[in-house]
Amino acid sequence: MRANQNEVQYQSASSIADQPVLVRDPGGHTGLLLCHASGPLNCGRSDVERVVVVVHGALRDSDRYLAHAQAAAGAVGPATLIVAPQFLADVDIAGRDIPPGTLYWDVESWKGGAAAIKPAPISSFSAMDSLLLQLTQSIKSPGNRKVSVVVIGNSAGGQYVNRYAAEIGKHTSEL
Repeated sequence: MRANQNEVQYQSASSIADQPVLVRDPGGHTGLLLCHASGPLNCGRSDVERVVVVVHGALRDSDRYLAHAQAAAGAVGPATLIVAPQFLADVDIAGRDIPPGTLYWDVESWKGGAAAIKPAPISSFSAMDSLLLQLTQSIKSPGNRKVSVVVIGNSAGGQYVNRYAAEIGKHTSEL
């Protein structure tokens, strides 16, 4: 199949992630970012040595991106936590049972770091900052070593990751 045609991204995502992460932006706004992950995100873990965050493409199919990342990771086992945040769009939430407070953007805006439509104007970049901060703070690596973190994406997710990296270079806050 050839690259996604523009209209395909305006269809609802096939699945909705099941692990909510509370995010907070510098202005104090809060919301939930839903994620698929290879393990639980809501508890301190001591078996993780690395975190891989994989950002979905235009179809917002983070479940597929998680599956592909797990297949690529192979036998690294529990030492690697793979997290696939889902930047939901307005077309994804209609008629769906999503947790109250779940952030969503329009189909295009999350890719460039824009503010969510609702429930709070949290940028997709601030949501990623908060997710990464929480992941690195909640993981207690063996021997108190630093946990390595890799953020990757493909297609629209790759564009997002490049824009996010450029934005990180603009400010000095440390994750």
